[in-house]
Amino acid sequence: MSKYAFVGGKLVDGTGAAPVEDSLVLIDDDKITYAGPRKEVPEGYEVRDASGHTVMPGLVDTHLHFSGNLTDNDNDWVIESVAQKQA
Repeated sequence: MSKYAFVGGKLVDGTGAAPVEDSLVLIDDDKITYAGPRKEVPEGYEVRDASGHTVMPGLVDTHLHFSGNLTDNDNDWVIESVAQKQA
């Protein structure tokens, strides 16, 4: 069982709330159990100094195209695209 406490970093929680300048993030077996203002670290946690660093959720590339073909048939999609350009 691994328990980590990241102490003192600037926490950006991804909700749009203002960053927490002096934060505490507790991780217990790969689960974040606390993320917020700094408080006393419970016993049993390996403390990591995050001062001078920003702690934030992982970024995910959500590169999507919200336009395109309305059919699963690629031939129809090509014909539709050509027809639109010629119109």
